[in-house]
Amino acid sequence: MITNLNPYPAYKYSGMSWLGQVPEHWETCRLKSRLVKNDSGIWRDHHDPNGTIILRSTEQTVSGGWKIENPARVHLSHMEREAYLLRAGDLVVTKSSGSADHIGKTSLVTEDVATLRCAFSNFMQRLRLGENTDPKLLWYYLNSPIGREQLVFQSTTTTGLANLNGKILANCVIALPPLPEQTAIVRFLDWADRRIRRVIRVRQRRINLLEEYKQALIHQAVTGKIDVRTGKPYPAYKDSGVEWLGQVPAHWEVRRLGSVTQILNGATPSTSKSEYWDGSIVWITPDDLGKLKSRYIDNSSRTITSEGYTACGTTLAPAGSIAMSTRAPIGHLGILQVAACVNQGCRLLVPQPTTVTEYLYYSLVVGRPNLEVLGQGSTFMELSRAKLGAFSIPCPSLPEQTAIVEYLDAQTAKIDTAISVSRREIDLLREYREKLISDVVTGKMDVREVTAQLPEEPAEEEEPLRAEDAEVVADEETDNNEETADAEEAC
Repeated sequence: MITNLNPYPAYKYSGMSWLGQVPEHWETCRLKSRLVKNDSGIWRDHHDPNGTIILRSTEQTVSGGWKIENPARVHLSHMEREAYLLRAGDLVVTKSSGSADHIGKTSLVTEDVATLRCAFSNFMQRLRLGENTDPKLLWYYLNSPIGREQLVFQSTTTTGLANLNGKILANCVIALPPLPEQTAIVRFLDWADRRIRRVIRVRQRRINLLEEYKQALIHQAVTGKIDVRTGKPYPAYKDSGVEWLGQVPAHWEVRRLGSVTQILNGATPSTSKSEYWDGSIVWITPDDLGKLKSRYIDNSSRTITSEGYTACGTTLAPAGSIAMSTRAPIGHLGILQVAACVNQGCRLLVPQPTTVTEYLYYSLVVGRPNLEVLGQGSTFMELSRAKLGAFSIPCPSLPEQTAIVEYLDAQTAKIDTAISVSRREIDLLREYREKLISDVVTGKMDVREVTAQLPEEPAEEEEPLRAEDAEVVADEETDNNEETADAEEAC
């Protein structure tokens, strides 16, 4: 952590209670006083593979970076291309979104992006700054909590979408030092940001390695590659007849899932009848399973009443059963700690007395990649009840199942603890990065002296924060980005 930063020698009131004191020589102003362009983008419905790239909010990461993988291309006239062409140093702001994580996210047009000769969509606003303002400093400011909160607060809401416009952005309040000091602040923040990201990536690589080790450990134990009671291979093996299992211990059985469990279907009560909802019966969806933080389920995001249960035909399973998502994504799992039912995107597996629930869970964790490829469908991928029931798993004796569960519980608990420590460290690093940027761009810390002592570093190291290093909820980012992209293409 950077500890040798001090406040500026003198401060003045900014005129804004939420901004508070700023350095005495800084100027507090409206963003419009620094802009030479503040305009909206363009869109065409017709895709042209040889046309101009139109960057949309879906190409922006939540942290204000770029992720340009399959951008839209449309035909624009020469005049339109010139009018909407993005130049290095331009800022583009998402001005319409259904999520506070996305509204106001601001990306800087780098030299690499500018060489693509892109235009920008009508869901984005371009800000081009005059010569007295460093665009990278404004990028840091608008993506900091104080900048984003200002934009989210000022946005208006229509039909579930939060909206910004040129006028709101123009009236955004900023506090800026003279240009040479702006340059020094940007240099310091780039330097600090690179170091924080490097540490985050080291922690993330450690998590990935631990996850891989955990999966390998579970695979070895469940498929009988080692006898967990001795730590050595079994004395004799046989061909399982199942490609993903390979050879299994000679005394093990390989059985179909339908023969070791009772498979129950799910259903959804009518959403138009309020008397069917918010009851006492746990009702699980694929989304609930995807968001599980552990392997156990004791509640759900929505519950149904006994009337709703009777009307829709779903089936209640006892505690100790396994809920599985069978519509994309296929194979998310959870063990019921309470009696529960599921919707039509899931199925319930009630183990027979010959099967230990936790062993079945571990077997399905290992088998998930092979379950996923069995899904079929044009609108969405779904695993049929017949294919689920025909899926083969290894079945040792009950004492061996219990021994495998005890071994894996003990080993994976150690791995999970190490993963949790690394994730917490990443969270703390992100919080530190966020606070550091906020303190510097609002003048709470003076970085001039530190910046003057920084070593020169290669320019190629200066890159925006990667999407995987950003503090985002992956599911929400995907859903909200796709929702905004649909709306953009409709306009």
